[in-house]
Amino acid sequence: YLAQDFRIALVSQASDIRFAAQAGRLDTFAGLGLTRQVPGFDALPAVKEELEGILKAGPVRGEIHLDGAFTATRLKQALDQKVSFLHVASHFVFKPGTETDSFLLLGDGGKLSLRDLRVAGFNFRGVELVTFSACETAVGGGADANGREVEGLGVLAQSRGARAVMATLWPVADASTGMLMQHFYRLR
Repeated sequence: YLAQDFRIALVSQASDIRFAAQAGRLDTFAGLGLTRQVPGFDALPAVKEELEGILKAGPVRGEIHLDGAFTATRLKQALDQKVSFLHVASHFVFKPGTETDSFLLLGDGGKLSLRDLRVAGFNFRGVELVTFSACETAVGGGADANGREVEGLGVLAQSRGARAVMATLWPVADASTGMLMQHFYRLR
């Protein structure tokens, strides 16, 4: 009910410079998702319907890559293609104070750490909207060994060039999140 009744926005340091930019036509889409169970993580069976529903919901065209096809290489390819929408539906683990132990779970079972995203050339520049449909992707905090705060996944994507990022501050449920995301894209 919170999302139905209130507009919630978080303005980060990275976002202030992008308010003046004109949004381009949002017509290309890349959906990356995990549906199967990975050791230590539950299956996310509603992710397939979530991504397919988004493609059907709006004036976007694009591709969906699930499970084994959702790799770090595929994510980088989507970013290099400068898609308008990048939607990632998976598990995310945030460990305060450590960007090497905080990671996005890939569909092939691999773990893409915040550090890997930051140093391995994942450039979100040109992407109009990045949506992280996963738990606690907007959470950041704790100091690393150098005394700086660790950025969350959402802030990291925005500081690496994304014009807008939708991320979460809390755990999310598989089925209801998929419905919320489809509704969001229909309204968008």
